[in-house]
Amino acid sequence: MIVEANGLSFARLRKEDIELVRHWRNSKKINQHMHFKGRITVEMQEKWFESINNFSNYYFILQSGQSKIGLVNFHGVDSDLRNAETGIFIWNDDFLGSGIPVLSLLILLGFGYHFLGLSSVYGYVLGNNIRAINCYKKVGALIHKELDEDRVLMQATKEHYELKAQTAWKTIMKDHNPVHAAKIVLEREDQESSLAEHITGIYDRLPPDSKARYVLINND
Repeated sequence: MIVEANGLSFARLRKEDIELVRHWRNSKKINQHMHFKGRITVEMQEKWFESINNFSNYYFILQSGQSKIGLVNFHGVDSDLRNAETGIFIWNDDFLGSGIPVLSLLILLGFGYHFLGLSSVYGYVLGNNIRAINCYKKVGALIHKELDEDRVLMQATKEHYELKAQTAWKTIMKDHNPVHAAKIVLEREDQESSLAEHITGIYDRLPPDSKARYVLINND
């Protein structure tokens, strides 16, 4: 599955990409911003992938043009509580000073709220990671609580997101005319894993205003 919007693509994480993610996750520049700072082995990464390769988790390789630049995700989607944990890390330094991190969160959270039906998302951030905290704030997240001397819990409700999203879109999109409609492309392997059936079922049940935000494409 690939979600495409505003020049970015979000490709659902595949097994062939987990070594790339492990490489960057173990790098000093990414590791320093993570709560778990131990070295991740090949075996650990494969076990982790097996645990998240299901309908309750949406991990995406973020791509701009031909460049794979980071990882964004919803983890532990709870359809009853209508919430999920979110996270992002950008490993390509060329995009850190751009609007891409905020844009990717706008698209990701929009997918969560308008497609998955979430009402709130939350994320854990190291207290000294000011860049990440500011990025989350731009899409409506607030510091919910300080967990300890190292971490803060940030939360963004759908209402807070909607209040911030319009301003954030205008800041990033120079023509003030952002393309909200996103493509969701289902591939052959999605048919084989029944993910396509799951996503199509969600799409078919969407209310009209949410459905208008997405175009579903079966590319099998």
